[in-house]
Amino acid sequence: MEEITVPGCIMILGAPNDAAGNLSEIATSRLRKGYQELSQHPNFKILLTGGFGPHFNETNLPHYTYAKNYLIKELGVSPEAFLTEAITSANTVEDLEQARLVFQKYAINQIIIVTSEFHVPRVQYIAGKALAQFSNSITYSSAPDKDLDEDLLPKLHEHESRAITYLQLNYHPAVL
Repeated sequence: MEEITVPGCIMILGAPNDAAGNLSEIATSRLRKGYQELSQHPNFKILLTGGFGPHFNETNLPHYTYAKNYLIKELGVSPEAFLTEAITSANTVEDLEQARLVFQKYAINQIIIVTSEFHVPRVQYIAGKALAQFSNSITYSSAPDKDLDEDLLPKLHEHESRAITYLQLNYHPAVL
């Protein structure tokens, strides 16, 4: 069987949408940043994440569907720019653990993980464990916090701090 290779991947992590599927500012800022990365790396493929969860998507469609529609309809991204896979995940740990199989499948050796500035430290911590074999291949690209609601930011930073502490005490990567 012939190995399928992709030169690089832009993995855009999911973020909340409302009950009607409207993307939050966190989500659209990540998608705009992912679009910027695609403009700089036009031969890379996009991998979207985000399934369902009470804290970010309670609709009948996975979050990545709304993200893909936004990239195509609002930003003009070609449907061919996406990997055929998307990650139907409920959280950041699942995003990164499930992505490992996709990176292996396509022998990807350049990975850009796009998330929000406030979220990068947690993503780096999880990726350091879940994607250790790709550690020399990963770069992080962050959507700026300055675009987000200034009243929400302290809550987001507090949430991230608690999440990292929890992960440091409890996280062991799944063996896939």
